Amino acid sequence: RSAGDTTFINGFFDTDIAEAIGMMGDIFGDVSLLLADVKRIVGTTVGDTAVQRQFKRIVARLDTITGMAQTLVVDNKDRLNATIANLHTVTADIKNLLDTNQPRINTIVANGSAITGRLLTVSERIDSLIAGINAGQGTVGMLMKDEVFKHDLHKTVNDVDTLMTVYKSEGGLPVRVHLFGSSKPKKQPPQP
Repeated sequence: RSAGDTTFINGFFDTDIAEAIGMMGDIFGDVSLLLADVKRIVGTTVGDTAVQRQFKRIVARLDTITGMAQTLVVDNKDRLNATIANLHTVTADIKNLLDTNQPRINTIVANGSAITGRLLTVSERIDSLIAGINAGQGTVGMLMKDEVFKHDLHKTVNDVDTLMTVYKSEGGLPVRVHLFGSSKPKKQPPQP
């Protein structure tokens, strides 16, 4: 206290006030660090002249594109309106078509599972047929698996080929060959 100071505040010293002032000092220190970080970030981004030049180029390009788009819209306004009207008409026609044919569409969808079942059955039959062929069953299976049958069939075809060659070279043979069906003689009309 000085000799000339006559202003006094009566009271007591509260330790909470000192603690609050200390906390305020910590907060001001953190704010100071935060401001330094913000200054650094702004300086390396928005504050950087290279970033500013790039940003200005981007804005100029956007302005150009916007102008071009606006010109296209203005120049083609009638066409765009006609196209939109056509889209409305097509959409209405499709809706009408779907509404008109809804019962048929529902029937097709309902029959889809039946068709799928039939296709599955056909597929299973084909698989069974192929399995039989691979197992050597039936004529085709024998052709694929039975070497003796293949040999005999090949020999038969060669014999028929040889017979036909002889037949052609001899001018025909008086032989009748019936490959299918019976050979019933035709009735001859009575001779007078």
